[in-house]
Amino acid sequence: MKVLLIRPPVPPQTIGLSNVMICEPLELEYLAAGVDDDEVQILDLIIERGLEKRLREFSPDVVGLSCYITGVNEVIKICRLVKRWNRDCLTVVGGVHASVAPEDFADPSVDSIALGDGTALMPRLLDAWGNGRKLEGLPGIAIPSGEGKVYVTREAPYMTAPDYLPHPRRDLTAHLRHRYYYLFHQPVATMKTTWGCWYDCSFCMTWAVTGGTVFSRSAESIVREIESIKEPEIYIVDDIFLINSPRLREIAHLLRTNGIHKHFLVYGRADYIADNEDVIREWSEVGLRAVIVGLEAATSEELGQVGKKVTADQNRLCVEVLRRNGVDIYASLIPQPWYRRKDWERLYAYIEKLGIYYVNISPLTPLPGSAMFSEYEDRITVPRRAHPLWDLTHVVLPTQDTLKDYYRQLLRLYARTVLSVRRAARLTLRTRPPVWSPKYLRLWMGAVRIFFQFINAHKHHSGKRLERSLDRGPAVPGLDYRGAGLAIVDNQPTMTRRGYSERKPIDPYHGYLFSDQERKPCNGLLDHPLARKWRDVVSWGIRESLYTYQQPYQSKAGPLQVLNGHTYRMISSYDYLGLRGHPAIEKAAHEAIERYGTGTGGVRLLTGSTDLHYELDETIAKFKGVEASLSFSSGYLANLAVISALFRPGDRIVSDARAHRSLSDACKLARVEAVTFPHNDLNRLEDLLRQSRDFRRTLIIVEGVYSMDGDICPLPEIIDLKKKYSCHLMVDEAHSFGCLGATGRGVDEYFGVSAADVDVWMGTLSKAIPSTGGFIAGSMELIIYLQHGSGPFMFSAAASPALVASALEAIEVIQQEPERQVRLRDNAAYLRRHLKQLGYDTGDTESHIIPVILGSDRDAYKFSHALFERGTIALAVVPPAVSPGAARLRICATASYDRDFLEKVVADFAACRTLLSPSVAHGGH
Repeated sequence: MKVLLIRPPVPPQTIGLSNVMICEPLELEYLAAGVDDDEVQILDLIIERGLEKRLREFSPDVVGLSCYITGVNEVIKICRLVKRWNRDCLTVVGGVHASVAPEDFADPSVDSIALGDGTALMPRLLDAWGNGRKLEGLPGIAIPSGEGKVYVTREAPYMTAPDYLPHPRRDLTAHLRHRYYYLFHQPVATMKTTWGCWYDCSFCMTWAVTGGTVFSRSAESIVREIESIKEPEIYIVDDIFLINSPRLREIAHLLRTNGIHKHFLVYGRADYIADNEDVIREWSEVGLRAVIVGLEAATSEELGQVGKKVTADQNRLCVEVLRRNGVDIYASLIPQPWYRRKDWERLYAYIEKLGIYYVNISPLTPLPGSAMFSEYEDRITVPRRAHPLWDLTHVVLPTQDTLKDYYRQLLRLYARTVLSVRRAARLTLRTRPPVWSPKYLRLWMGAVRIFFQFINAHKHHSGKRLERSLDRGPAVPGLDYRGAGLAIVDNQPTMTRRGYSERKPIDPYHGYLFSDQERKPCNGLLDHPLARKWRDVVSWGIRESLYTYQQPYQSKAGPLQVLNGHTYRMISSYDYLGLRGHPAIEKAAHEAIERYGTGTGGVRLLTGSTDLHYELDETIAKFKGVEASLSFSSGYLANLAVISALFRPGDRIVSDARAHRSLSDACKLARVEAVTFPHNDLNRLEDLLRQSRDFRRTLIIVEGVYSMDGDICPLPEIIDLKKKYSCHLMVDEAHSFGCLGATGRGVDEYFGVSAADVDVWMGTLSKAIPSTGGFIAGSMELIIYLQHGSGPFMFSAAASPALVASALEAIEVIQQEPERQVRLRDNAAYLRRHLKQLGYDTGDTESHIIPVILGSDRDAYKFSHALFERGTIALAVVPPAVSPGAARLRICATASYDRDFLEKVVADFAACRTLLSPSVAHGGH
């Protein structure tokens, strides 16, 4: 079967970037790579001509096209031409705009529309077409069924695991490689390492393209492709490349190790760059030449209006970081439609103040698929069908000035910035060639073409110019919609029930969120991106019966729990030692209530302390082998107490990147500088500690057992570094206290080191200890100070006597029943071994916490629900609790599981593999 893949030409009414950049058709090269056994060609109509001649000579059976919103009409023109040439030729349309607005391509000449990444979809579509099967049976596509209408087939995963994607077929554009460039990056190859975005800025539609799920490639996969690229310049087109510090460091390490020398142009966010100068420095050394950054606006007020979760100060710091490290910034700015002359002058002054040369100025454009589109839809002045004008350069909203004056001010701003040779000489760093070089001449010629387009841009909004923007070419006589007569269905994600539909989670909101979608929540109080994101996610989860959080259990916590009349196997409980329900502990709690009541009536410092509280503090200190201990009403407060009381500006916190959220919140409260090192990376930790002399005091923070990964901190080596650089050390033992070591004392006993080598021990009383609260343990001086100098201790109500008594008795039971640690270790080893044998990615866990890493948020939710329907509860953990692209189920082994229980859990995991996407079924993420 012959396949012709076509990139449409740029419409003549579209202004801008094609005059100063033409990059390779990467989406089509990926499509071609997925079609193994067919003859494939690529026709790039931005550069090439001769479509009709190619159709005659190549005679394709299938024509595939991809475009952004500006190319919709050009795509339909081509499809109509193809159908006039041969009505039996299958026409397929895809791309990011097709995924969010397939109805824009509803034309009889379009046979199918891909709703996700086409690399895996295209072979399935060709197979169905070649074997005479109906397209409506193929998941993941839309079929035009009428004017502005499409029939949507059942949902398919957006894409396969990115590491399994073949490399793009760059050989198919070999004759054009010298023509691809981006400003002064010539010749340039483009590549992609991540699909989707972690942020849902209201003006951007990327979040909607992948449904909020992010698909990222591994460092090894990325470097293998970089090594295969011939061009010296590489443009990484991810919406955000500079985002994941561990991955970035790993890529940089592999580039150096393999002796790969390239120049890179990438996208980054201002807040990340401002906070991670060490990453920028490292990448500058391995070839980072320029970063495209969406600064968007000059003021925090305007940044808020476009839903950009950065501050003006972070934008400033971002520019300073890049300049210090010799990296050029390509700044994107979004002027509002209400801008008048004074506002343009203010924007120019901002550009000058920051010292930016390269700018891309895009008037606010609410794209279909973005959160902003519904807000502005009734105010848009450009017809939806006038696709060439949706180029982020034409203004599509009402302006305060006349259109002519608005465009002239925009053109004037460009002339004063990027057309100034003096500014170029003063502000560019590593990307600008000599002024009289061919590269510079090409840019000047493109700028001149853009200048003349801008001069007449206001005329594009009316009369014959607007009619040209609406043109789709002559219709094909007698051609009907392929999907005519098909019932229009809702394209909501579905899950195969496999006979377990009677087990449904309870909706704790009684349908509120998705039955009241149109109401603006709380008069705007919650009208910000993160609130909108969680409203959408929770609504989707409840609508699809996938929301398994906050379930109202009807029995004691344990390996078997009752919910809505059904008994479930619980494998996400923190009851590591199986002590919940222990008769001695419950008896202690009852006796405490009878003697002391249900509460203390005050804070510990004043009237809230009982002899039980002091006994608990002494017991914990003795158990940990330190001088003193202090209990708090929660572990979160314990962490806040230490950091906020002991540290202040001029000090520094150096913590593992996967340390608990409460620690980063504590640093913000104390206004102390906080930096992270890659998880368990001792080399990077030492690099940071070498700088400790620049600070008054440095505190290292690690966890005994990491709550999301289950691996253990290398405590002996960290203690050595602490001593070498005269730093202090805090260990969070929330998940290791009671569990690690022969007697459960913790990570110090596990490694055989002295508890005195750690300055601050923190632990919780709500996990292995079946109560509620937290503690800090260390020197007597530390505890006395915290009693009088930490707000969370002084101003929080004391823990109830029943909780204190429960914790006290639990520590006694742990010491009397050491076999519980043995059962815990055995059960954890059983689960780790069998899950790995099934092919699941369990990371580097060494403990009772076992992650099943799935990557996709949606896969994690679906997998959790699939287990739920079989009677096993394992909750999904998604960002921000874990890194983007690392969504997982977190399994917690406990001492209370028996072999029958474990075998049923493993059987459920084996059965559920077939229910999910290929990425999960093959253990990828």
